[in-house]
Amino acid sequence: MFRFLNRCLHGIVWLLLAGAVWLVWSNRELGLPLVDLYVAWDKAGFHSPAPLSRNPGTVGRIISENIVEFRDQEGRAWNVGLQALSGVDSNGRDPMRKQFALATRTNLAELLVGRRVEMAWVSTNSNRTGMGFVYVDKHPQTVAIELVRDGRLRFLEEDARNLPLLEQMRLRGADRKARNEQRGLWARDLGLAKEKSGS
Repeated sequence: MFRFLNRCLHGIVWLLLAGAVWLVWSNRELGLPLVDLYVAWDKAGFHSPAPLSRNPGTVGRIISENIVEFRDQEGRAWNVGLQALSGVDSNGRDPMRKQFALATRTNLAELLVGRRVEMAWVSTNSNRTGMGFVYVDKHPQTVAIELVRDGRLRFLEEDARNLPLLEQMRLRGADRKARNEQRGLWARDLGLAKEKSGS
């Protein structure tokens, strides 16, 4: 009798273990943000990046898919590249990519032009050019997350190391979602769908 109960108990333990493994496997997508956070933390040398200096201002116009004209509080205009973001690299020869690049500029203009923003500077030059991350209306996360999630711009992971870890995590997740759902520039007809994540 004791052996029978012991075997039953072992069987129940194995069934519970198998059920737990199945549950974890079937819900593995829920754990991906933690993996993304760990990867960002690891690549940052297991510490949080130093905060970037920020300046308030407005966006005057959109120069290209990933370059905006930022006007600081003194009215000076800066041409600022959106750090860690890249377009479809249209050379003007592929009409579909050219059309998508123009649509992205229009989308970016609707999102940013005339709005109060904060520019988190990564680098600046004496000729009033620079690289940075844009925050709209003191929003707690960069607009890059929305642009990447919608497939408007590509995420360049190695260029995002200056961002807070949680924003890096969200950008990785937004990039994965856009690629998996073939949104925007990851649609098959633009020819970028096979590119490696973070490229």
